Amino acid sequence: AITKYEELVNKIQLAKEESSKLDQAYTSLRNGDGDSLLKAIEIASQFSKESYAYTEAQELIENARNKLLKKMQYFVDNRQWNTLSRIADQIPPSLELQDQVLDWNYLANAGIKSEIGSVASLEEAITEAQKIAIGNPLYEEAQDLIVRWQSEMEAVTHLNQARQYAQGEDKTNYQAAIAEASLIPSINPRYEEAQEEIRLWNRQISIMEDQPLLDLAKQWARGDNIDSLQRAIEQARLIGVNRPLHSEAKELISEWQGEIQRQQDRPILDQAISLGNDQDFYQAIQVAQTIGSDRALYSEAQGKIQAWRQEIQASETLQKAYQTAATGRAQDLGEGIRLVRN
Repeated sequence: AITKYEELVNKIQLAKEESSKLDQAYTSLRNGDGDSLLKAIEIASQFSKESYAYTEAQELIENARNKLLKKMQYFVDNRQWNTLSRIADQIPPSLELQDQVLDWNYLANAGIKSEIGSVASLEEAITEAQKIAIGNPLYEEAQDLIVRWQSEMEAVTHLNQARQYAQGEDKTNYQAAIAEASLIPSINPRYEEAQEEIRLWNRQISIMEDQPLLDLAKQWARGDNIDSLQRAIEQARLIGVNRPLHSEAKELISEWQGEIQRQQDRPILDQAISLGNDQDFYQAIQVAQTIGSDRALYSEAQGKIQAWRQEIQASETLQKAYQTAATGRAQDLGEGIRLVRN
């Protein structure tokens, strides 16, 4: 009885340990990422045929295997080549996926090489993908990628030639670069890259065409009189809205228009200031108010107007204080003091 009891206790203890391991395997299985699925398989593979949990562990392994196959396809579909390669290298032989592991590695190596983006690396990628035999699960995927990479090779050749032209950094060479890059059709994987380069080169051409116009406008503006500033504005307006230098031209036009307005309105404001200095505040305000809200000196004029109005109000208050205090009564004197303090 004692012997049987000890055997039973040992079996119970072993069952508890195996149950704990199985729980760990299920936790990894639920996580669902590639590393966790491999961990679940590793734990479940430790159960011997004599174990009470052996059958359940085998079911878990099969479940994890199916999920791993889907996960590997996910890596392929999303071009996660480094992850595909790393997980494939860790798949145990017991899953009997050796042929697929070999193809995953071929495809991952091909994908990694293709991301370098040179003609040579794309050729290597194609050679690697061609190792996947017809009839294998990844064969169609590999063939699609081979077609894509062959198209990319053509595009890279055109782009390299175009960039070589663009190194000349003059209008003719930029136009040659644009013509070369335009040979890449919209269905090509490198089409957007080519279009971005074309936009850049067109921008450079536009700057080369418009910079002399802007330089001439700046030269006119150095005259610093109304006539020369107006000529500078007319010159800068020749730069169209969709041109790279339009923003700079617009800012300069605004600056020159402001200077013209200052030169036109300065005599008016000086006249108003002179009237204010002579304490002819009402007339000073009337003159300053002729400077409109859309003019460069408007804020300065409004500041002067506010000061003159305060002078008028102060003068009126002081006169009222004199009149109130003139009675000589204590109450009126106090009111006069209050008014003056304001």
